[in-house]
Amino acid sequence: TRQLIMKHAANMEAKNNINTVSPAKTDYDRADNTDVVVTATMKEGTISGVSLNGNSLRSGTDYTISGNTVTIKSSYLRTLELKSHVFTLDCTAGSNPKFTITTSDSSIPAPTISKTIATIDKNSRHYKPLTISYDKKTSEFRGITVNGSYLEKGKDYTDNAGTVTFADEYIKSLSDGNVTLSFDFYEGSDCELLLTVTDSSALEDIDLFENYANSSALSNAYVANTSGNSVSLSLVDRNGGKAMGFGYNVGSPKGYSGVNHTMTLRDVSAYTGVSLNFKGDGSGNSFTVQFRDKNDNYFEKRITVDSAEETTLNIPFSEFEAPSWQSGSASLDTSGIVQIAFYAGSGGTTETGTYVIDDVYFYKEGSEDTGAHLINKTGTFDAQSPTSVLTRLVLNGQTISKITYGDKTLDSASDYSWNGSQVTINTAFASTLPNGEHKLTYCFSDGTSDVFTLTVINSSVTDTHTCTYTSKVIKPTYTQQGYTIYTCSVCG
Repeated sequence: TRQLIMKHAANMEAKNNINTVSPAKTDYDRADNTDVVVTATMKEGTISGVSLNGNSLRSGTDYTISGNTVTIKSSYLRTLELKSHVFTLDCTAGSNPKFTITTSDSSIPAPTISKTIATIDKNSRHYKPLTISYDKKTSEFRGITVNGSYLEKGKDYTDNAGTVTFADEYIKSLSDGNVTLSFDFYEGSDCELLLTVTDSSALEDIDLFENYANSSALSNAYVANTSGNSVSLSLVDRNGGKAMGFGYNVGSPKGYSGVNHTMTLRDVSAYTGVSLNFKGDGSGNSFTVQFRDKNDNYFEKRITVDSAEETTLNIPFSEFEAPSWQSGSASLDTSGIVQIAFYAGSGGTTETGTYVIDDVYFYKEGSEDTGAHLINKTGTFDAQSPTSVLTRLVLNGQTISKITYGDKTLDSASDYSWNGSQVTINTAFASTLPNGEHKLTYCFSDGTSDVFTLTVINSSVTDTHTCTYTSKVIKPTYTQQGYTIYTCSVCG
């Protein structure tokens, strides 16, 4: 116990010996030519000097000390590069506090870059090279840094007369999330590009068949439906890569054969349908693509295979129908796809054959949207396990002007936070909502908007109702406390 007390006393003594300086951060403008003054609060010792990057400044020339007030001379600050500099107050005892001076020059035209916010999708179907133009004005462009380290010109990017193109290999090496790319200008303010890196492959790709070691591994991933005839799966060469050979038997006794492939739950409600590369055998037999959703309902699309040519099948979700053996009239819930299956059925000229299936993925109709829009348009907030809800956007140079919920404009300081191409709906706002779906409208600087649907579950908040049926309000009653209670005959 005595040792703990002594240790605590030592910690408190060390804490009390922490010298501080104010302001901890300040700015210097060469054009203003004004000295910078900071004041120290000394817990122990006295100020003995000032240093920058381990080099001592010259007392009386670069700075002066008057008691606990330190003046950094403008004549010295003018010699520094335009950037942030961390100074140290050297003290005879106690701690040596630090303070930052950011030097600038408002008389120098500020360099600019063509975009300060960008989003890039590493998915090869959507990937577009990232090109940023800069105007250095009267400054010198020295390169691009990430976390203080320079990218390698010629390898990570090229610079063609002020147009920077980032190498595909560099972009695809970045982890998903935000990265700040700083364009470094000498004698000019640096410019920052906040890049949000995404990869929609995990959501879109069902199977490209490139990651299986052999046919046995493929068969382990696609489980045969034992209610049908046997299936023979093989990993085959196709178009410079791999594909699935689907060897079927639609003869007796079952008349069909198929395989099921389980997936992690996919919310593809923003997608149009499923695409796959398909080579038939011209047998006239059928090929069926089937989905199972999170509600354990099945939906399928049946195609007659009357050609042996290779083709790309784009099948909209709207064409999927419930099989005849399934009861109920539910529709395919594309917010939760958990399984895909492939089947062959009889009806042709032969009982056995082989289909070749490749590049199976969810697709969106139409060309890539060039305006600002949401990438994911739905999310869930569980009030019993509250966590913020992340939404991803493609801004294409636009900004968010506001987010609204009904007549309410959300507060960017408390209801949500915006960081590059990501918006986080905070728990402080989501916790105020009752159970159900809530539409949040994202308004962009170009005048367009997009809608995000937030589903709230396990909320203890009750929905309020304002009665407009004033003609149906019956006679009021009065409580002992003096309150008047009106009862609506419509809503009770």
